[in-house]
Amino acid sequence: MQGHEPCIKVYNTSGEELLCFGTSLSGKLLHPTKAVLHNNEFFVSDVDKKNNRCMVSVFDQQGKYLRAFGECMLKKDPNELAFYPLVIALDMTDFRVLAYSGLYKLVRCYMPNGSLESYYSTLSGITDMAVTGDGRVFVVCGGTSEFPHSVQVIFHY
Repeated sequence: MQGHEPCIKVYNTSGEELLCFGTSLSGKLLHPTKAVLHNNEFFVSDVDKKNNRCMVSVFDQQGKYLRAFGECMLKKDPNELAFYPLVIALDMTDFRVLAYSGLYKLVRCYMPNGSLESYYSTLSGITDMAVTGDGRVFVVCGGTSEFPHSVQVIFHY
């Protein structure tokens, strides 16, 4: 939309805007796709198409940019479909940030500080995911997935 900058907006249950961030020079979001909150930090999946990369950017509870991790290059498959952005979810049980990359069909498990803990090979075409309280990871598969237009449980740890 013309005149609007990409950002993350936080609202209360009454619909009032509490916070808007990601527009300052440091930590400027270019194409944010999902945000999750853990321990007063916002983890945001973002895409920088100009520099051909995607990453998870981290902001504090006031919206100040802190760091980024999970950076990877943007690629396209043989059908010219882009393998971005990183699809993220929060595992509240083990306090990990999960990031799916379609390019390598991997779910990477990061500690909140951005250090890579582990990774798992998985399906193609995941468009969103969520982690249940008992550690099951549910994924939504898009139309180009191995299991088109479906919800799958990909692993339980």
